[in-house]
Amino acid sequence: MSCHFNLIVKGEDMSYVALYRKWRPMVFDDVVGQDNIVTILKNQVSNQRTAHAYLFSGGRGTGKTSTAKILSRAVNCLQANQGNPCNQCEVCKGILAGNIMDVIEIDAASNNSVDDIRTMRDEVFYAPSAAKFRVYIIDEVHMLSTGAFNALLKILEEPPKHVIFILATTEPHKLPATILSRCQRFEFRLVGEKHIIARLKTISESTGVKIQQEALELIARMAEGALRDAISIFDQCMGTEGGTVTKQTVIDTVGIPGEETMIKLVDAISGGNILECMELVDRICKEGKDLGQSVSNLVRLFRDILVYSSTMSDGDFYLGSVETQTLQYLAPKFEQYELVSIIMSLSELVSNMKWSSQPRVMLEVEMVRLCKRSASMEFAALEDRISRVEQLISRKHLEPDAEIRKKPAAKVDTAKRPPAKTTEDKENAPKKKTVNSEEGFPEWKEVVSELKKSGKVVLYANLIGSNAVKLDRTTIGLVFGENAGDFGKTVVFKNENLTILKKAVKKVTGEDMNIKCVSEGEINKAPTCHGVDEDAQKVTRIAEKLDIQINIIDE
Repeated sequence: MSCHFNLIVKGEDMSYVALYRKWRPMVFDDVVGQDNIVTILKNQVSNQRTAHAYLFSGGRGTGKTSTAKILSRAVNCLQANQGNPCNQCEVCKGILAGNIMDVIEIDAASNNSVDDIRTMRDEVFYAPSAAKFRVYIIDEVHMLSTGAFNALLKILEEPPKHVIFILATTEPHKLPATILSRCQRFEFRLVGEKHIIARLKTISESTGVKIQQEALELIARMAEGALRDAISIFDQCMGTEGGTVTKQTVIDTVGIPGEETMIKLVDAISGGNILECMELVDRICKEGKDLGQSVSNLVRLFRDILVYSSTMSDGDFYLGSVETQTLQYLAPKFEQYELVSIIMSLSELVSNMKWSSQPRVMLEVEMVRLCKRSASMEFAALEDRISRVEQLISRKHLEPDAEIRKKPAAKVDTAKRPPAKTTEDKENAPKKKTVNSEEGFPEWKEVVSELKKSGKVVLYANLIGSNAVKLDRTTIGLVFGENAGDFGKTVVFKNENLTILKKAVKKVTGEDMNIKCVSEGEINKAPTCHGVDEDAQKVTRIAEKLDIQINIIDE
């Protein structure tokens, strides 16, 4: 691929020009990672079928403004070559030098008032002075005020034939629908790491600065799809001594902890080693590393561990460059549901740290919480059990009468009611099971599958290997798998998750069902009552709860 970059700025030979400015693409063919967009624009220029308004949207550093500038020259070029501007004719040179006033760049962040747009509206009707088209490039267009948008809409509705508008924004959702509908919209994708690495190699070869492959890969990951950011990081690393840019050079220059520190932190969390976590956080702070970036890197590492734990694959979809052997070492230290919980917790921490005046304290508190996660899970499980017991107690005095009066199928003879049992009698009394049904619930697999389909991944993951039985007409007994711990049960029986689970049951069965947790032993050893109808069984169970001795008279 040919390269046409503005390597020397006339009149500024003795001054330093940032790399991202030197290497700004000058023709469509040099725009990186946006092949589909540049192909369409080149064809429009070649066939003279350009639109009167374009909207370039996408992340920062993906080439929106550069493409807009190339398009402004291409539509006015006197010697366009397959849709590309020649950059050699008088018009192209005049636009590059800023001597032709027919291409106007407006920063909407600082010129966002209705008066600014009205001034532009008055100017658009004047014919171009030296070019074929008057081109208005409005950057960060989402910053315009409501009045300014209304004024711009008036121009877009009936634009003069000699005017082209190119709007650029990182937040297209903030634009009114009336503006969006009048533009040809092009969504700029994040630039892939392979494209970024290839461009950085080209720059390093041109500048004579050597850079290791590991350093290239690290810069590409840190840029997160923004080529401009990657070039800026490389430019910054070039200022260090040593001649060759290494991975450690990038780490020291940008201020992020290395993968070794992140791996040690994950290992410390897995073992609940609070002291080591505190020492590692202290080292990160003393080395001047960015705490927000550090936590983001930690999230990526936990994500890679989760992906490996789920897939056991050595594919190229991992966000970090940690070796597969390291993932093999770390993955068994966590259950999958733990990894999901940790990732969600750390992701929330990243957002909260941006607005906190004490980010270090927030990180240290989170480390303590993660190290003590087993204790906190047990406490949460205990809280949930207490809540369920309180609910049973609150219903205890309401259920008997309602159940007994339900049907006249069985009569209760309470004439010979014995005296209340003493504490000693209760302790010596044989233990009785409360689950007295072995009826299966074949729809359970469909219920769990419904949770997966609806995106309830956490709830689905904690129900893998579970089973269910129908205790009665309105209650399902949930039997967890052998690998389910207290944390998994706590997650399922949280109020919000239990509500979701009940909705899934209703969607599959069409019935509102209650759900309770039972053990495998209770199901297998549950006594069955033969020759006694269902109402009599219910009365018996209620009497046992209230320590009342009854005789069932069958009529």
